[in-house]
Amino acid sequence: MFYHVAIKSDGSLWAWGFNDYGQLGDGTTTYRYSLVQIGTDTDWNDVRAGYSFTIAIKQNGAIYTTGANCYGQLGLGIYGEAMNKATPTQVP
Repeated sequence: MFYHVAIKSDGSLWAWGFNDYGQLGDGTTTYRYSLVQIGTDTDWNDVRAGYSFTIAIKQNGAIYTTGANCYGQLGLGIYGEAMNKATPTQVP
């Protein structure tokens, strides 16, 4: 599962690569072979790629996750493959 996530200098979030579980956060499970912008927000501060999931933090400290959640790794208090998220979802 190779994929990458990055924040550009303007604070926008970008991703590319494998997307089996929606870990890119673009609302799909389509592999992306070139950069795709994730949403239109420009206030992202940090982002990390896990094993088929992504965690991103906004400048205000809000945490968002996307991708596989079969073991609850998105931190949403729910788990199971049916609970995978294909767009960044704020962690309560």
